Amino acid sequence: MNTKTIFKTLALAMMMPAMLLTTACSSDDDVVNNNQNTAGKGYTLPVTVKVTRQGDEGTRATYNSETRKLEFSAGDKLFVEGHDESGGPFAGTLTYVSDGNFSGNIATLNEWNSVDDLFNHLDDVIATLLPAGYESYGFLVIESYGQPYTEYLDNDNYGLAVAADKATAIEQFSLEQARAYIDGFALAPQNAIVNFTYKNDGMAAGATWSPVLANKTKSAYYGGSVEMTFDEGGISTFAIAVEKDTDGSEWTLTYNNSIEVSLGNKALQPGNIYNWTNVPAPASPYASLTAEDVGKIIGADGNVYADAAAVEAGGTTALALIAYVGAAGSADASSATYKGLGLALTDANSGNKCAWCSQPSQSAVTCMGNQYDASTNTNDMAGIANTEALIAHDTHTHAAATAARNYNSGTHPTGTSAWFLPSAGQWKKMIDAAGGYATLQSNASLSENRTCWSSTENEAGKAWAYEFFLGGSWYNYPKYYGNYVRAVFAF
Repeated sequence: MNTKTIFKTLALAMMMPAMLLTTACSSDDDVVNNNQNTAGKGYTLPVTVKVTRQGDEGTRATYNSETRKLEFSAGDKLFVEGHDESGGPFAGTLTYVSDGNFSGNIATLNEWNSVDDLFNHLDDVIATLLPAGYESYGFLVIESYGQPYTEYLDNDNYGLAVAADKATAIEQFSLEQARAYIDGFALAPQNAIVNFTYKNDGMAAGATWSPVLANKTKSAYYGGSVEMTFDEGGISTFAIAVEKDTDGSEWTLTYNNSIEVSLGNKALQPGNIYNWTNVPAPASPYASLTAEDVGKIIGADGNVYADAAAVEAGGTTALALIAYVGAAGSADASSATYKGLGLALTDANSGNKCAWCSQPSQSAVTCMGNQYDASTNTNDMAGIANTEALIAHDTHTHAAATAARNYNSGTHPTGTSAWFLPSAGQWKKMIDAAGGYATLQSNASLSENRTCWSSTENEAGKAWAYEFFLGGSWYNYPKYYGNYVRAVFAF
């Protein structure tokens, strides 16, 4: 996952967009009610404070796409609250003036002479930046008086912590706070932003959906009631703030139970943007094929044609015969998804015979992890894994497997495996699907009296090959013998 740091200096992490808070105790509500001093109770202290962000000149509020920073702007507000053991609670909202200065009134129970008199001897002071226009969105979790509490400004807005784009999310949901006053407040980022790009080809332009981001360990759910829109390309983008001290693997994204995503296995750092993209590959043109399609032709353009005449009419070249179609995972043991096999219509290795292995005749060695006798050879359905193991062998070269992989210059249709040397079990699948070896021989243009290698090893010095003559049969040929190679791909 790509990460872009929003701020130069990172500190604590927290969750979600900022909002105005009342203080925790019922007695405090007499003093602070929506940040206004209640008439006849307490005092107001005019305050002007300098606010920086960890020493930077600019901080958050408006997203500047050129500098990739959040900057103060007119109307930004700073919500300040705290508690003094002797003097009681205090709170108020200050408004941005200029040059990093915020001014306004702080409501208190006791009379104080100055802001320094109020703040300087306290550690329990929290300043939270509230961007202009975003005071009533989402929720903010704060530790106050040593106890965590959550206050909702507007319950109808709970769950609206989803923005349609990254820039809006940065403005609306980035949370910055300072928890001490030292000649002003130095704000630090408290959460991360996760920017999502999701594609669904089945969605028309303007279609809406309501994604839900859930924290599996904390039972926290965000979104769901907010409708996001798909564009003409079937792409929807949205962004959300993510809580501090959470691991990416704790989060899942769902919609109608059809999407689930992990945001990685590392802590999501405050002040960072994390980009998550789910743009699936185009649907395979072979996904809808069934056993009824065995015998059809796959063209060099990747499309399926009824026969050779249709391929020619389509202006392309016949590439492979649909030789087997079954259930998902039945075509090759190396994959749980491949359900079919496409058999090349011409021989690999320029039509020449080649050896299975380069070992000399007097040197009988095993080349594979598994060997099969005459009663078990057709159980081997791992042609892809066999081919890769033979090509990567560090002692001998394996011409048949290499020729199969390089067939058609290695080019294969989108949505299929690479070309490989079929196992004995895969040869049997194709022969049975055709209704017999003679039909497969005819459909795949396999000339008379030919023997084709499989990727299945018999014993130290031999491998299995299929003889397309005299009724069709298996024979365990010495590996140095020359036999023909027909490549296949799985789909």
